[in-house]
Amino acid sequence: MVDMEARLGAIEHKLDKLTEAISTMAVQDEKLVHLTQQVSGLWAKYDRLMSDDGSLAKIRRHQASCPREQIRWMWFIVIPLGLTILGMAIGLFELYIKLGARMPSGL
Repeated sequence: MVDMEARLGAIEHKLDKLTEAISTMAVQDEKLVHLTQQVSGLWAKYDRLMSDDGSLAKIRRHQASCPREQIRWMWFIVIPLGLTILGMAIGLFELYIKLGARMPSGL
């Protein structure tokens, strides 16, 4: 009988291991199902984004109507104007320093 009990104990131990393996596989299967649903959702978003009525198509249509040539010529105005303002600011700063040196210390 001792031999039978040892055999039954070994079988129970193997069944416990199989039960653990099956429960691990069930958890992994659930995770795979969840990931598959997430990937499907991402593909659906990608398809909506890339469709003819999607956001990217709207952005492309808007950019096609932008006045690129006028913007390019606008930089010929903005850059010299910015440099002029910068030069004036430097000049005012130098004037402030010169006038500050001439001021009496009591004021």
